[in-house]
Amino acid sequence: VNRIRTILKHTKVLLSISAILIIILNIKDINWASNLISFIWIVFSIVWWAFDNFLWKCKCINKVLKLNKALYCPKINGRWEGTLNRDGKNHKFVIEIKQTYTNISCVAYSTNSYSKSLCAELLYDQQNDSHSLVFLWQGKTSKNPKGQDEPSNYFNGTTILTISDNCNSLTGNYFTDRNPKQTKGTIILNTRQDI
Repeated sequence: VNRIRTILKHTKVLLSISAILIIILNIKDINWASNLISFIWIVFSIVWWAFDNFLWKCKCINKVLKLNKALYCPKINGRWEGTLNRDGKNHKFVIEIKQTYTNISCVAYSTNSYSKSLCAELLYDQQNDSHSLVFLWQGKTSKNPKGQDEPSNYFNGTTILTISDNCNSLTGNYFTDRNPKQTKGTIILNTRQDI
């Protein structure tokens, strides 16, 4: 959200530049002015699309973004594997993260359940100088008899994972509204593959 706000501020700058160019070039022809503004916005849109999808991942651009923690976006896209600890028992756990500079979504798998993020966000904590992945999700368990799709199969949860400085591990907690017993536990993910 902070990254998007900062980008919107830059959009205001782009509008100002367009207006200044029209004034400096003394453009009185409305068609020429609208063509100039259209050209500027088309170029901006192409550059923005490329940045949002690819360019922000480049090492040199990422180093520049790291200078401003509010603009920096940790690269965590891919398949993460590790463990989920619930009630003192470790379970194999996988999260697949799809990410652009402005959007992120998560799908998680364990032995008996599957979940998909309803909303997800990367947050920067100024006090602790750390980034976290926070997502709300809906899960489905396969523990009920096969073929049944009862409401008790579905549950909602929240996961908060701290991203290590070098982006090679995600650790944190989760909790659910599962019935008849609410569940919670810890997650440690440290093996990552690009997808």
